[in-house]
Amino acid sequence: MPTSRKVTLMFGVEIINALIGWVALFVVARNMGPDALGEIAYALSLVGGFTFLAYLGFRNAHIKRVSEGKNLAKCIGTFLLVQTALLSLMLIAFGVFYWSWTSLLDKQFYDVRIEVLLSILAYYVIVIYSGIMKDTFTGLQQGAKVAITNLIAEGTRAIIMIFTALFAWKVIWLANAYLIGAILATFFMFWYFKDYPIEKTDRTFVNSYVKYAIPLAVLSIVGIVNTFFDKIIIGIFWTETEVGQYYAVQRIALFLGTIALSLEYMLLPAVSKIHQEKSEGLTGLIHRSERYTLMVTMPVVVVVCIFSSDIIRILLSNDFVDASRALQILVLGSLIMISNRPWSIALRGADRPDITSAIGILSTISALVLMLYLVPKEIPHLGLQDLPGLGAEGAALAILTSYSIACIGLRFFSFTQLGIPPSLSLGKQIISAIITGYLLSQISTWFDLDADSLRWYSLFLVSGLGAFLYFAILSAIGGFKRADFDYLYDVINPFKMLSYVKEELKN
Repeated sequence: MPTSRKVTLMFGVEIINALIGWVALFVVARNMGPDALGEIAYALSLVGGFTFLAYLGFRNAHIKRVSEGKNLAKCIGTFLLVQTALLSLMLIAFGVFYWSWTSLLDKQFYDVRIEVLLSILAYYVIVIYSGIMKDTFTGLQQGAKVAITNLIAEGTRAIIMIFTALFAWKVIWLANAYLIGAILATFFMFWYFKDYPIEKTDRTFVNSYVKYAIPLAVLSIVGIVNTFFDKIIIGIFWTETEVGQYYAVQRIALFLGTIALSLEYMLLPAVSKIHQEKSEGLTGLIHRSERYTLMVTMPVVVVVCIFSSDIIRILLSNDFVDASRALQILVLGSLIMISNRPWSIALRGADRPDITSAIGILSTISALVLMLYLVPKEIPHLGLQDLPGLGAEGAALAILTSYSIACIGLRFFSFTQLGIPPSLSLGKQIISAIITGYLLSQISTWFDLDADSLRWYSLFLVSGLGAFLYFAILSAIGGFKRADFDYLYDVINPFKMLSYVKEELKN
């Protein structure tokens, strides 16, 4: 139960963060348009594409070793040394790239200004270095500290972005919003981290980190590619307008990704501890994680798929409606990504990061190949003409395909290597989602819920109706029982949750 409560806390805070981010995104989209969002998204992706050099699997290695109860002082000292070296490598690589592009090749970054790029670079430097503290909290399963840190960063960022849009400040302040939020969150983390012991590392500890991180180094690259390269490819073959449209609807889809993030923070240390102690319960933990997270996400996916255009008009503006099909595809991809995460954590927590890396490589290569085929209309340098030219929709299809490949691979190896069979309850949830989607589409036809009649308050009503129908159907076919209700009620009990948060922050 403690792990479930920690995951629930992280999920709850990330939902709040997503809602705050949506408000900021709504205000910026309405007042500054897709071009401004496109410039920020391009800057984040351009610099973010180099951040794999600052991680290379050592974040997961640190969380893993701390969660195993290794010497905390030496763990922190080891990670501090490694992170400093890797961050220096990243900055050198980005500097060489920028110099080569602007001086050696005499080209320009037409979709982003230098001051925006530098502000985003500073933001990433602070996030990476402060990650030493956050990943230590994560390894110790101190979910409240991680959750509040994320809330401070997102809340500050959203407030500054809203002021930027309302008072017509320059785009640079959208970039500064990221930077200032990261700085304030770092001050909070340091307050709780300052008394943690730090010792000089030794060869044994370094080798222990390297042994676990090497297979995950490739996975770090894969993660960066999946996060940023879709927007880079759209930016190369289209314009900042298309990048802005795609980035905006992707932010809506990534609301579901907060669940995957919550699982990553708290489930990995729990799985690692079970594996270290050679205790039972791993299969049940993975199945519960998948089952309950999908219960939360599937009704949301159904509503978004049925009312994608209307959601974009309400949350963004008519300027973004062209990306409605991309939104539908992206939320389906997010759903598969969420269902994959417990299985990926199971393998990594059981010291098989090599398997997740191999699966990640295969799925990412497929995504990149599909993007290069589906996104552009032509690639003259390669002699390729009459390509589909799907733009944002093509990038979304490529991502959906890559997650589907990973879905099959992760479950296959979790069964063959760890003995964890696929969960049969997933079928009932899929059936419930399909029936709910059909009923919602019929209801929208009967009551003529089109773009002119659907407002923000009616969207909430439709969402509530979708959730009610989903759980009613799921209960009718035996997929949701009284025991599930009692379990979830205990996990989200506000008094127990508040007691847990107070206890952790006090200690």
